[in-house]
Amino acid sequence: MSHITTVATQPIAGQKPGTSGLRKKTPVFMRRHYLENFVQSIFDVVGAAGKTFVLGGDGRYF
Repeated sequence: MSHITTVATQPIAGQKPGTSGLRKKTPVFMRRHYLENFVQSIFDVVGAAGKTFVLGGDGRYF
């Protein structure tokens, strides 16, 4: 079973997906809660109930 962690965050200015996903320089992407905010924004817009999400990348950081 997966472990769920609740993290209180604030919106991050300028955080939005591009046509190829979340394209930012590594230092920006490494900021505290950057990834969590992005993923939560997708859940908020699309809704998570009854859906399967797959997160991926090219392996440079996550």
